[in-house]
Amino acid sequence: MPAVPQGPSEYTRMMSTPQVPQAPQMPQMPQVPQMSLPQAPQMNVPQAPQMNMPQAPTAPPAKGISTNMLLIGIFCLLAFLAGGFIVYVLVHK
Repeated sequence: MPAVPQGPSEYTRMMSTPQVPQAPQMPQMPQVPQMSLPQAPQMNVPQAPQMNMPQAPTAPPAKGISTNMLLIGIFCLLAFLAGGFIVYVLVHK
């Protein structure tokens, strides 16, 4: 049995009502005149000579995981499992 619509939800009614006016704002303090600071004397700072760093040769971008890396990963996983098996056998002896 489908539910009978009961009219707008509370959220819809809340959003459709006009917003309550904001509370009166506090009176602002009188503006204090800003005193300007005297200009600091300009100092000429000598710049360090720029040295050109030699560029290191960049390697060509990697083409993804290589077959050698995959074999090394499989070997490491097998060695880890074999070590775990050996420890298991030694402990449960």
